[in-house]
Amino acid sequence: MLNTLNTRATEVGDTLVRASRQFWLAGLGAAVVTRDWAEKEGGVVFRNLVREGTAIESRAIRYVGDRLEMSFAQANTIDLVFIERIHSGLMASGPGFDAAMMTSAPLKASSSVSMRFGLVASQISHLR
Repeated sequence: MLNTLNTRATEVGDTLVRASRQFWLAGLGAAVVTRDWAEKEGGVVFRNLVREGTAIESRAIRYVGDRLEMSFAQANTIDLVFIERIHSGLMASGPGFDAAMMTSAPLKASSSVSMRFGLVASQISHLR
């Protein structure tokens, strides 16, 4: 019985060694096939990937640019409505309001909304 167990253990061990060697050889074969594929077709695939990436990047940049443009347009609209309401409120409050100091030009990168608030505050304090 001990002999049978030793024989079976040896057979199982040999099978495991053969199986692990087959996996090793399959891995080597996969590496060679991959290397051959990369040498023959890898450049074409890489160029295709770069082309697709460039297309996606340009679409993303356009999308973000469009969203920024819409945000600035909405900010300008809100700014104009605010200025018009303040202007009409101050005009209704009577003489002493200098309408020339208020502008309704759209916001630009160099303009300051706080400057406009400062003008409004000075006009209101002037009326007191």
